[in-house]
Amino acid sequence: DGINHRVQKFDSSGAFLSMWGWGVDDGTAAFQNCTSGCQAGIAGSGNGQFNFALDVAVNASGTVYVLDTAAGRRIQAFTPALTTVLNDGESHTFTLLPGTYLVSELVPAGWDVTSINCRGGPSRGPASRYITLAAGDSRRCIFTNTQIPTAITLASFDAAAQADRVLVTWETVSEFNNAGFNLYRGLQADGSDRALLTYVASQAPGSTQGAAYSYIDSAVEPGQTYWYWLEDIDLSGATTLHGPVSATVQAPTAVTLAQLDASSGLASPAGWLLALLAGLLAMSAAGAQRLDGLRARVVKLGRLADDKEGVGSKNAKGVGPCGRRFASYRSGSGRSPDRACSTVHDVPPG
Repeated sequence: DGINHRVQKFDSSGAFLSMWGWGVDDGTAAFQNCTSGCQAGIAGSGNGQFNFALDVAVNASGTVYVLDTAAGRRIQAFTPALTTVLNDGESHTFTLLPGTYLVSELVPAGWDVTSINCRGGPSRGPASRYITLAAGDSRRCIFTNTQIPTAITLASFDAAAQADRVLVTWETVSEFNNAGFNLYRGLQADGSDRALLTYVASQAPGSTQGAAYSYIDSAVEPGQTYWYWLEDIDLSGATTLHGPVSATVQAPTAVTLAQLDASSGLASPAGWLLALLAGLLAMSAAGAQRLDGLRARVVKLGRLADDKEGVGSKNAKGVGPCGRRFASYRSGSGRSPDRACSTVHDVPPG
């Protein structure tokens, strides 16, 4: 792109990938790479700078050669990006041709670039820096990273089967910048069929204190294993997934009595007692019928009047207060003790 003093890169389908030149990213008078929101470059004859690019060529290793009109005519070579993976305290050395280079760092999830110090050279924000190397120069770049606080610190996450349901519980130590949680459920441990079960709002958004949560999943089937995932959502919308945990709902192993009904013509325990007595009387009457074959005898007791017929041991006969004949058995005391008389009623058999 000679008019705009830059070189643009496209993939095989023609989609834009990136561009480079001086100031193409933010207008700074230095060599820059840009992938979005790019602008025209700054014309000149500096390293990586274009006055008017005439032609480009690429070799098998990916080095790009650009013919430019700056300083008469010159060819600049641009090598592909060189990368390495470094752990804390590690270092790596690259051997480069003289020129201007962009140094940047790709950090793992949960980390941020605090600064890059390369002993001079213009900065492109804290995440990258430009360095210019002359023949024989060397530069040492130091990368400083910080861990990004997560939305929550999770203390526990569990699922437990309870009869015809699954109880899902979780507890947090802190909920910095947390908005809430998505709870997912699936039948596969790999999460291929994972689906949103519910959303639970944070009980302590932005707090350094934690909270306890629970959810009852009652839409379960006996014998089925269910897998659960918990996703915390921070106030910016970033998410972190936890889990999975699982629980298997057991099939019933005993009969459960859900309701017991009693049906009877007797409305109360008193009725049961009367029924028992009536049964005993019926048994007694049946016994009496077997004894005489003709009648059942029900005895009514009354008191006898005093006997005035004198002293002796002879049986006296008369009519007592019961209105029936009786026999009095004297003890010789001159007075007949109170006696009982019986009244016999004929009761038709059956």
